[in-house]
Amino acid sequence: MNDKTKPPLIKTSDLPLPRLELRWDADDAPPPDGYPVGTKACRYLLVIPLGKWDIRREDEDCQQVRETFETELRCTVRGGGNPQLVWPESNSVDTPYCDHSHARWDSHILKVPAYATACGYAMFIEPLEPLELPPYSNVEATPCSS
Repeated sequence: MNDKTKPPLIKTSDLPLPRLELRWDADDAPPPDGYPVGTKACRYLLVIPLGKWDIRREDEDCQQVRETFETELRCTVRGGGNPQLVWPESNSVDTPYCDHSHARWDSHILKVPAYATACGYAMFIEPLEPLELPPYSNVEATPCSS
């Protein structure tokens, strides 16, 4: 899919449920634990809606405050200052390479949409059927030459 055929960016508030989401931390978020200032985290999440009586809606004071439940599947960090994450002219939100591929495959398998989000914008991630590759044990290793 080239930039001309990409669907337009949408507001994160308009995303459907359930979904897979590659969510970049906000610009003012502190760096992930153990990482220097300027490090950004992209969290790979499963986001599901919660029913009216679901106990996961409640906070510590037993107040119903959540509409969704999010579980983190993976987190990728990127250093190097404050990288640009959204390109409105090409309807793009940056994605980590491996997580982008995993989200495409998982979206296909789970039959739920996937999105990359940053700065209030979201980009649809096209599902892709995973390739069937032979297991590593069937691949003959070639010894390294010295």
